[in-house]
Amino acid sequence: MLAVTRRCLAAAALPALAAAQATIFVPTMHPTIQGAILAAANGDKVVVLPGTYVERIDFLGKAITVQSASGATVTTIDGNSGGPTVTFATNEPPAAQLVGFTITNGLGTTVVGPMARSTAGGIQCADASPTIRGCVITGNHGGAGGLPAGGFFAGTGGPGGILASGSALRLIDCVIHDNTGGLGGPGTAGTPLAGRGGPGGAYFSFTVPGSAPEILRCTFTDNDGGDGGDAPGVAQASGGRGGDGGFELHATIPVRLTQCTIRGNTGGDGGTVTGTGGLGGHGAFDLSAPIAFAIVPIQMGSCAVVGNTGGNAGGGSNAFGGNGGGATGASRFTALGCTFAGNVTGAPQVTGSGTGGLMGGGYQISTFALTNCVLWGNTRLGAPSDLYVSGIVGQVNHSDLGTTNGTILGTGNLSIDPLFVNLPGGDVHLTAASPCRHAGTAAANMPLFDVDGDPRTVGPATDMGADEWDGLTGSREDLVLDLAVNGAFAPGVVASPAVAGNLITLRVLSPGGAFASDFTVVLMEPWLPPVQPVGPGAFPELHVPLGAPWLLTLPGGVGAAGVTLSAVWPQGLAGFALRFQAVAISPAARNTLFAATAARDLLL
Repeated sequence: MLAVTRRCLAAAALPALAAAQATIFVPTMHPTIQGAILAAANGDKVVVLPGTYVERIDFLGKAITVQSASGATVTTIDGNSGGPTVTFATNEPPAAQLVGFTITNGLGTTVVGPMARSTAGGIQCADASPTIRGCVITGNHGGAGGLPAGGFFAGTGGPGGILASGSALRLIDCVIHDNTGGLGGPGTAGTPLAGRGGPGGAYFSFTVPGSAPEILRCTFTDNDGGDGGDAPGVAQASGGRGGDGGFELHATIPVRLTQCTIRGNTGGDGGTVTGTGGLGGHGAFDLSAPIAFAIVPIQMGSCAVVGNTGGNAGGGSNAFGGNGGGATGASRFTALGCTFAGNVTGAPQVTGSGTGGLMGGGYQISTFALTNCVLWGNTRLGAPSDLYVSGIVGQVNHSDLGTTNGTILGTGNLSIDPLFVNLPGGDVHLTAASPCRHAGTAAANMPLFDVDGDPRTVGPATDMGADEWDGLTGSREDLVLDLAVNGAFAPGVVASPAVAGNLITLRVLSPGGAFASDFTVVLMEPWLPPVQPVGPGAFPELHVPLGAPWLLTLPGGVGAAGVTLSAVWPQGLAGFALRFQAVAISPAARNTLFAATAARDLLL
């Protein structure tokens, strides 16, 4: 039998390199990443070997791929506080790709002028639409807001992690962690909304007509919004507002956020304002159209918004703390299979000002709809506060709702403890006894997978919330291994018992087609209960040893229809167990090397 090794996994990913017109290695062919970019032409690939590269890079408008050889954990670009660490500012297309780096120690620059927003610390993407995949953006600081010269948002601080303005950015499998938004600048009379702090994680402005921006399987954690600036004379209530902790998103085109986690972020505090203003920033996010009457659909699917804290109010009358979770503002907002839990408002709060969980509406042309969601355990000044729908009627169906304010219509809703694994610890997976299991409904555009990458609708109906309970460990991405005994697939159990004469069937499929053409193997590891097999520490996705034999090889990959293997279990073989796991070799996987299903156990 052949055996899986690190060498063969890496070698199987190498054919992707050959597809480029030329491959330039750093530091063997060029000592710096920027030097390799200068030498590259459209279609080329720059492959960066492990190490820390103290430099700032600019793609210079080139449709090239800059990719680490071994992933973000061992390959770092350090901006040395000299400006944004990575820049896309020359109309880069989606074919311009940044893959598999840690981006750190960037410091945004201050921008002065009308409508001026200072730059990001980590990645500055202005009027460009690249693809960023498998990156960790951490330890960056947005530029402080400059002196305003009139106009909305003048003197706004830059985001800590990413700025994508006038963009159709595709952000996939990225971690945006521990970044800080820039401080808001001072305001002057006639500059409403000025002096806002920058978002901690990201600022997105998606405005490219006909494009399809995407935020997929990304994590925004422990980011801090910048505090608002001192804004005397500002008449608008949002002058000197603190930056959002997670991200701020404005769009004139439809946007989807899928399988994302927004956790532990903190909004910035409001600044000192004479008159009204000084609001605290939202802990998780602010979603809306940049112009209230240009309302567009924004959809969240299989996302978890957990343990975020709104910023506190600053000076001025009628100032109040930010929402703990987020606000949907001027948008046609839809959430499908999402969880909003354990979020906390900033202080103080005034009547009708906000909520610990999710705030929808605020504009009469807004729409707000939730299906198969859980909103629980959010607080407003210590009291339960999960959903606030303002100025409109919200549509909520087959969701578990705690404390609500405003008017909602819908059917199939619960108001009962969802029995999370550990809400105080931030673990909002469902337990086996959760009333949210099988309590959802079929819904258009429901994601195929939950927040962990596990398949949706395991059992008679979809679960409520971001997690689809199935009792199995592991992340499937778009790769699924099913095990059936006598024709009955049982994805809701950890192990399947079988005896001699039973028909054993394995089915491997890629429901979304992501790995339809990638080399795939099915691994099989015998074991004696109760001592289960242990995967290698270097590859936590694997739940079998590296030396597990290859039961089945599928060089052409698997698609939505899948591949099935069946056999009748013979007499005389009992008293042990088999663990199966499928692996697809693909640079499109989260770790840029391979995707793995959760393990399935057969007890004999």
